[in-house]
Parts: sequence; C-alpha cells; structure tokens
Amino acid sequence: TIQWCRQKILDFPANPGARTGFEIPDEYCKHDNGEQSLKYNSGIEDQQRILVFASESTLQIIAPYRHWACDGTFKIVPEQWSQLFSIHVQVKCSSFTRVFEFLPNKTKQTYKLFFEQLKIMQPNAYPLDLTASCIS
Repeated sequence: TIQWCRQKILDFPANPGARTGFEIPDEYCKHDNGEQSLKYNSGIEDQQRILVFASESTLQIIAPYRHWACDGTFKIVPEQWSQLFSIHVQVKCSSFTRVFEFLPNKTKQTYKLFFEQLKIMQPNAYPLDLTASCIS
C-alpha cells in the first residue's frame, strides 16, 4: 500500500497498537520551521485520548476569520482513533485546513472536550458551540 511504502522509504515508526501508552516523538510534534504543532494531547494513558494539531501561527491566521467549517472523516484515520476532525477557514474564495484532531469516538463528551480546548486556544475567535451538531 502507499502507507506501507511511505513508512519504509521515509523510515516512519510503525503505528502504535493503541491510543495509550506511547509518546509522540518531538520530530512529529513540530513543523519544519521548529514551531510546535501538537497543541493538545489529553494524556498518554487516557483511554479516550484526543490529539489536536495546530501551530500558534496557524491559530493567529484563523483568528480574524468568522467563517469556519468543520469536517469529520472516518476512512483515513489511523485505526486507533474513530475520526479525523478538521477545521477549515474560508479566505476569499478558498478554504484552508488549519486544525487537525484525532478523536476517539463521536460522543457528546468528546466533542465538548475538543471544543473547550479550541476555545482555550482561540478564546475570541470561536463564538459558536457546535457540539450538538457534530454528534451523530
């Protein structure tokens, strides 16, 4: 598969067998420019572990924009998680993905925790609570 080839060619570590019990190496928590990209990690032993990837510069870019879109996908997420959730911002006529989250499930509690963390990261830029609309 393409993922297997990338893993071998780029010498990526194998995917962990579970959401818990592993640290994410620093090289996978930073952008090429050295800026931290792992913005939130609910904990190495958290059975419902949530990971949020966004840089500080990205959060500053999206802060003034009032039109954010959320999307969840299930087929491409690593099997340890249930959903890859992303936040996009509309700039002029284009949409850019700026925040990525690995979510363990689609429960109200998970979405609530995620949106609380997002509010901490961007207290003035996210006026809506979309928790109810995300739950299926």
